[in-house]
Amino acid sequence: MGGNTTKVIRAALDKNEAESGVSKMNDSGSLEKVNVATSPLLTSTPPTISKALVKLYPYLILIDGILNVITWTGKNIWSSILMLCLFITSVVYFETLVKYFGHLAIIAILWGYSLLDNHIENTLTSSPTLEDIALLMNRVSLKSDILLSPMVNLGTQDIQRLLYTTVILSPIYVMITWLLLPPRSLMLMVGLFLLTYHSPWSKVARRLLWKFKAVRLLVFYVTGLDLGGINKDQGIFATVQKQVKKLASTENANGVLSDSKPIRFTYVLYENQRRWLGIGWKPSMLSYERTPWTDEFLNEAPSPENFHLPEETSSMAWRWVDKTWRLDMTNDGAIQVPNSKARTSADPSPDEGFIYYDNTWKKPSKEDSFSKYTRRRRWVRTAELIKASDFDEKVKNSNRNSAIEQELEVSGTNSLTAEQELENSEKVKEHAKKSRGAYNRGNQRICRSIKYQ
Repeated sequence: MGGNTTKVIRAALDKNEAESGVSKMNDSGSLEKVNVATSPLLTSTPPTISKALVKLYPYLILIDGILNVITWTGKNIWSSILMLCLFITSVVYFETLVKYFGHLAIIAILWGYSLLDNHIENTLTSSPTLEDIALLMNRVSLKSDILLSPMVNLGTQDIQRLLYTTVILSPIYVMITWLLLPPRSLMLMVGLFLLTYHSPWSKVARRLLWKFKAVRLLVFYVTGLDLGGINKDQGIFATVQKQVKKLASTENANGVLSDSKPIRFTYVLYENQRRWLGIGWKPSMLSYERTPWTDEFLNEAPSPENFHLPEETSSMAWRWVDKTWRLDMTNDGAIQVPNSKARTSADPSPDEGFIYYDNTWKKPSKEDSFSKYTRRRRWVRTAELIKASDFDEKVKNSNRNSAIEQELEVSGTNSLTAEQELENSEKVKEHAKKSRGAYNRGNQRICRSIKYQ
């Protein structure tokens, strides 16, 4: 930074060194130890880290201000609106601005830099503490996560699929830029979409449009990605994906997992219904409210029939522990169930386990009444995540057991067949003996008759 910023930073560093008890050079050239501490964090932080944080503080202020404008998280949204106006003006009148005001733009940039320098000087003169710097770093980290949230959940396969789809749709893009939207208009639309992506009204508009199936299909065919959040890293799968990534990173670092025991996850689905006059309770919901099936965070979720476990990785495998989805009869503890009755049921009645609400999903009650127009109940099912090698061994063992059972059945069948053949052969022998005896008796009678004759 220019101006007196360097002097102010040095003054702040000297003050921080004095407070942290670091060695400092006095006027006579000897080292002097100053042991003054103002906070526990200051005494526990090494002096080199304190220096680095103080030097980083002005840039954190600048980054925090920029993120406030881009993510629409500042106290005053007019700065974000001013950003939009400047962007629209610079794109629409770019040639005119460069032609007539290009030289003034350079002066404006220098003037803005001077204002920024004065702002940083005033901030540093307030003697920021390490707690202030830590809070500022936390704010910058959170706002950076908000800014990059659409891209964080995209994996390598998703990016490859997006690139492949983009290459396939390149002829359509060229036709659009030639016939419908010139490059400047396209740049204006894309820029406005990106700059207003995190604005409050943009979030509301996207949420309303996303309720239409045609919009979801259009986004899917254009991008090739399932951005609906039903089977990916939102809501019900957020914790699961974090655990999978953590376990995968542990395996890549150590070669094997530190704990070979399977990790179990209990998936929770909420069934939502609304009462319609003359029809009764139906899963048909209003367009602006929750969907018929949601997770515990009210994110859209698939029904139990269409629910699939997350995609398996090269080192992890999923399998169900419970055979079917089961209804939580307590509805997460809201309903008291006798000890003699099971807390879950695989085949409940149509009206069991519901908590009833009014028209705006408020005033919960265990009993249905004429003032209750909405209701929901809780379904659970447990799955486990195990190593792929263990899963293969279990599959091989099950296949081996089934093969042994088949061999036993075949051998049992063969043994029965051998016994039957032995019994049949004995019957044949007895029949032959009887036939031979009858034949001998017949010969004896014939011989006697010949002798008498």
